[in-house]
Amino acid sequence: GYVAYSVSLNEPLAAGATAVLEIAIVYTQLVRPYPAVVSQNDEQYLLLALNAYIDSPYETAKQKTTIKMPTAVTMGNELIGPEPISKKGFTVTYGPYADIKPFQSSPLYLHYKDKNAILVVKSLSREMEISHWGSNLGVTEYYDLHNKGAALRDKLFSRIDFSFARYTRGSTTNVVEELKVILPPKTSNLYYRDEIGNVSTSHFRKSAYHESILEIKPRYPLYGGWRYSWHHTYDVPLNDYLKVDRRTGRHVLQVKFMGSLSNVTIEHSRLKVALPEGAQNVKIALPFEADFQTIDQYWTNLDTVGRPLVIIEKKNVADEYAVPVQV
Repeated sequence: GYVAYSVSLNEPLAAGATAVLEIAIVYTQLVRPYPAVVSQNDEQYLLLALNAYIDSPYETAKQKTTIKMPTAVTMGNELIGPEPISKKGFTVTYGPYADIKPFQSSPLYLHYKDKNAILVVKSLSREMEISHWGSNLGVTEYYDLHNKGAALRDKLFSRIDFSFARYTRGSTTNVVEELKVILPPKTSNLYYRDEIGNVSTSHFRKSAYHESILEIKPRYPLYGGWRYSWHHTYDVPLNDYLKVDRRTGRHVLQVKFMGSLSNVTIEHSRLKVALPEGAQNVKIALPFEADFQTIDQYWTNLDTVGRPLVIIEKKNVADEYAVPVQV
C-alpha cells in the first residue's frame, strides 16, 4: 500500500510555471543477504529489490535512478530492470525513462558484494529522569541488536579461523567486533552492562565541547543471524537540556528521540521521560507523528503523589528521527 502526503507551496503555481521540490525518502530493510547462509570465511552478497519507477500518483515525463554501491563488484554481469541500464565503477544507473504512468511498476534487482553487517535494533528503550537536586539528566538506553546479514552455515563458528582472518587478510564477512556509540558532551558516570553483567571491554573518550564516544566491544564477535543485548547509563548536565521560559515560567525539556547508535534501523523505539514530582500541565511537542504517546505516573524512592512519565513510541525508525522532542 501507499501513504499519501500533501505539500502546500508557499505561493500558488501559475499555469505553465515550474517549481523544484526536493523530497528525501528513507527505505528500511529493502536489502537481504543472498545467499542467506554462508561459511565463516565466505564473502557476503546482498540483493536489493525495489520498483524501478518512482511511486507517484502523477504522470512522470522523465526519470532516472542512480544507485551507489559500497563496492564495484556485482554477482554476474546481468543487471535486472527495465532498459536502459549502465554500470560504471560503484554506480549503476537505471534510465532515463520517459512518459511513466501513475503508479507504474517494474521490478529492479541489484545483486552486489558488501561485507558490512545489516544491523537492526529490534527494540530500543531510552529512559530519562530529571533530577533538580543533582542538576543532572540521567539517561539509560536499552538495546536489542540483531545482525541480519548472511548467517553462518550450520551455525558453525571457529575461533581459530576468526583470529587467523583478523591478522592475515582481514574480515571478508559481515562480522561486527566493535560498536561506536556517540554520546553528548559532558557525559559522566557512564557504565555499560549486558545480560551477564558489567562489561570491561569498552573504551570511553569524554569531551566537554564535542561529542563523547563510547567504543563497545561485545563479549563475542557478532556474525549474521546473531544478536547482542546491552544497556548503558550516563548523566549529563540538566541546564544543557532544560530551559525556563521567562514570559510564562514554564520549563521546557528538549532531548533527541533517537538513541546513541547511528546507521541502524530500529523496529520499535520508545522514549520515557520521568519529570519531577509535582510537575503539572505537561505537554508534548513532536516534529513527527508518533504511533503512541501518553502521560503516565511513575514512583521512585520517597515519592508521594508520583511523577509524570511521558511515553512516546514509534516503529520503523532511522537516523532521520534524531530530532528534538520537547516536553
